[in-house]
Formats: sequence, structure tokens, C-alpha cells
Amino acid sequence: MIGLPFPLKERPSCWAKITAFIEFPDFHQKIDELANADPTFKALILEHDKLDKQIRGLEMRESPISDPEMERLKQDRIRLKDEVYHRLSHH
Repeated sequence: MIGLPFPLKERPSCWAKITAFIEFPDFHQKIDELANADPTFKALILEHDKLDKQIRGLEMRESPISDPEMERLKQDRIRLKDEVYHRLSHH
């Protein structure tokens, strides 16, 4: 039998590349548990991740987008991040 390259309790999460997983390092286990058990939470972190990647992509490419539109996207990202944090800290 071949052993795992890491202890079972330290196994990488399938959510490790999700932005919320990176932004909330103290909540790795909770993110993993909630994302696998709660479809609403899973959708929330996936939406935050998609929006974060969209914003970062626009910033890196200096894509033509109006300042008000970029601010709206960033406000949406903050709202989602706050909601993720609220769910993590009150669950």
C-alpha cells in the first residue's frame, strides 16, 4: 500500500484555489465543510471567485471598462466577501 504524501488531516482541499479559501486562511476547514454540505454557500464562494478573477483580469490587461463599472464590480466583490465571512463566522 502506498502512503499519502501528506497526513490525511492536512489533505489539500478541492477548494484550495478558490479566492475565499485564500482570503480566509483561518477558515479552511469550515470552507471545505460548508462548500460540500451547503449548495447556497458553494454558489456564494464560486460567485465571489468568478467576480474576483474577472476584476483581476481586467486590471492586469488594463481592459477598457468605465470607472463606475469597475467600482460596481468591486462593490459587488466586497458584498460577496462580507457575506462569505458572515456565513463562516456564524456557522
